[in-house]
Amino acid sequence: MPVDQAEAMPNRHALTRALGVYRSIELSTRIEEARPGDLLLLCTDGISKVLAREEIAALLAEAGELDAAARRFIARANEAGGPDNATAVLLRWTL
Repeated sequence: MPVDQAEAMPNRHALTRALGVYRSIELSTRIEEARPGDLLLLCTDGISKVLAREEIAALLAEAGELDAAARRFIARANEAGGPDNATAVLLRWTL
């Protein structure tokens, strides 16, 4: 689903799939090729709904040490009003 459609969904904040709730779940998968130096940000909507895509991209571009970068994401979300929990996990490919 395109991002603009997903952002317009009335229940976009609701969990529709969760591990441990049902005996089985329907998985959605997507395969992307990762290259050395690529970063993956896993975050809650406390970050993705608060920070603009451009700011997220800028923070990723300047990410050095990953723990410090994740803390910067959380700090920026809190500085921007932080209406929800903010969690960030960063992964960097090295091979």
